[in-house]
Amino acid sequence: MLFAVIAVLICAIGDDVVLAAATPCQVVTIFGLKTSDCERLGLTSVPLDLDTDVKVMRLADNRIATLRDSAFSVYLTLQELYLARNRIVVVSQNAFRGLPNLQIIDLSGNRLTTVRADFLRHLTSVRSLSFAINPITFVDPTALRPLARLERVSFAGGRLTRLDAHLFAEATRLTEIDVSGNQLTRLPADMQQHLPTTLRVFRFYGNPWSCDCRLRWLRRWTATRPTVSWDFARNTPSCAAPPLLRSVSWRHLDVDQFACPSSVILNSSTSVQVITYLYSHK
Repeated sequence: MLFAVIAVLICAIGDDVVLAAATPCQVVTIFGLKTSDCERLGLTSVPLDLDTDVKVMRLADNRIATLRDSAFSVYLTLQELYLARNRIVVVSQNAFRGLPNLQIIDLSGNRLTTVRADFLRHLTSVRSLSFAINPITFVDPTALRPLARLERVSFAGGRLTRLDAHLFAEATRLTEIDVSGNQLTRLPADMQQHLPTTLRVFRFYGNPWSCDCRLRWLRRWTATRPTVSWDFARNTPSCAAPPLLRSVSWRHLDVDQFACPSSVILNSSTSVQVITYLYSHK
């Protein structure tokens, strides 16, 4: 015989008593980790009535728009947090406060436009961080600085047009960076000094790269880092400019073919540009 147990939360408000049904999440153990499965429940906020010793929280495919201060602070043992495909547009600066064991956080498929340093400063134990498929246009240059243990980070599928040269400078354990599918035309040359030596995967395909002398450093960098994967069959970087190199894959270009026009000075008042782009099919 099956008995249905209906859990209720009793909240006293003045002389009134409000009965609210407990969050209908399923609690399961996966690979030894206590997991709260709260996916596809139409939730508009982070539930506070789950088991406090939960290790994994799955909140994907809900309708959460705001992560408020201390939204997860009752779950001190939380290790993995999945918030993909919600409607998150606001992350309060203390939303992740009190999570000393958090290692994985997935914020992909939301509506974030900026990645700020203030709401990441509590994630000192995080190893994997995803902002993929958000309409992100700006990443704070110091955003990753507190994340000393970060190994994988993704900004894929955003609207980034630039990245600061120092963005990855403090993330000395990074093994994978993904900035594919953005609107990047170039990366600052100073970035090569700050890319971690631990890097093994660098995904930067799907951007409208301007393959001239200002991006030559990156082609040279890929050519001299045999331990770093960057060319993934169909997912390979290609050029959007200059015209002679448009749609040409990087795998068919040498370092010297990332060139800029040179100017020949004829006299003090006249100059002529001589096109010196080198181009060949290999």
